[in-house]
Amino acid sequence: MVARRMAAVMLAASAALAAQSQAYMAKHPAIRSVITRIEGHDNAPAVIIPRAGDRLTVSFDEESLESRQLRYRLIHCDPHWHPSQLIESEYIDGFNEAPLDDGTYSRATLTHYVHYRLTVPTDIIPTISGNYLIEIFDDYDTARPTLVSIPFGVSEQSVDIAATVSPRTDTDYLGAHQQLSIDLDLDRIWNEITSPYTDIIVTVEQDSRPETRVELTSPTAVTGRRARYDHLPQLIFKAGNEYRRMETVDTRRPGMGIASVGQNAGRFAAETEPAAARAGSPYAYDRTQHGRMLVRTVDSDRPDTEADYVDTGFTLVSEPIEGCDVYVEGELTGRRLDKTSRMYYDPTAGSYRLTLPLKQGAYNYRYLAVDRRTGRPIEGLIEGNFHQTVNEYTIRVYYRPRTARGYRLAGVTVITNDR
Repeated sequence: MVARRMAAVMLAASAALAAQSQAYMAKHPAIRSVITRIEGHDNAPAVIIPRAGDRLTVSFDEESLESRQLRYRLIHCDPHWHPSQLIESEYIDGFNEAPLDDGTYSRATLTHYVHYRLTVPTDIIPTISGNYLIEIFDDYDTARPTLVSIPFGVSEQSVDIAATVSPRTDTDYLGAHQQLSIDLDLDRIWNEITSPYTDIIVTVEQDSRPETRVELTSPTAVTGRRARYDHLPQLIFKAGNEYRRMETVDTRRPGMGIASVGQNAGRFAAETEPAAARAGSPYAYDRTQHGRMLVRTVDSDRPDTEADYVDTGFTLVSEPIEGCDVYVEGELTGRRLDKTSRMYYDPTAGSYRLTLPLKQGAYNYRYLAVDRRTGRPIEGLIEGNFHQTVNEYTIRVYYRPRTARGYRLAGVTVITNDR
């Protein structure tokens, strides 16, 4: 029997979702280079699969001459990244507080910093699936304000996810968009839910960008124990363009995408090659890492503590874009669209400018225009939209068991239209 109902699909407000989504939040201005990786799977989303023995590694620096005694705790969250109603004993085995390893001081660098590293699970073990925040704080600060908040997930992989992405969309054919279709095999959780129309939430993100996140609360069709989501406007994404690339692995000579490198006020400094908008230009394929960053230096095999910081200038040559702010987007800015990633306009130079303190390495980035009134990105206004663009789509499936007080993370997968 086929149960069919047009989806009552909700796309929550972009600004609210972005604020609560998978971007880390550094709440101290000296925190730098926050990186989350699954051990052995550098390109995987920050999601632990316990049965696979996954471990999440979190690393970051604090630009400082002194180390701190840091501790951390885990916060269980709902699918919208708000803290859930669960008490700690419902999602943690043991005491929900533990120390980080002692920080390691940088060596032979112009910029002095302390490097910290944390692995999950170790001292604190999550006992249920779902979204989590790692909150890191200074043990000696009696107020215990959070210095940095880092999101990750724990997945059961109890739902099989099959998905496709196509440039042949309901909006255009081989044009500026890409469209997804998603099929879920719910057999293993079928007896735990009341209905797939009320107890399943599916979210999709393009290239790990929180502002692209869409939420599906009802399938278009259910056949047996399978749910299908297709021909939905929420599953049509602007295709965008390939990320730009640059490297600061060598402080003696310019690397890829770098126009100059040197020193300024006792720090290394570099300027990226001035860029122009790519909208309206022909598409050019380039294999990128979908906005990721990789810390490394040609001078050491210990970049965590021996790579230096380079004040890196970004220049977008453009007339002022009326009604918009322009941002540098990518892992290098924490995937955040805020004052730390917002460019300023220099009317004398006729360009947008931003300088970021970046650790030596290889970086992907794009320029993104955001409507100043709505706070929503105007996809492709600067970089263009091309159906050939290689994008990653991260699909998460949440479910609400009958006997549970909140949602669990049933499965996660990443698909791409890679050529």
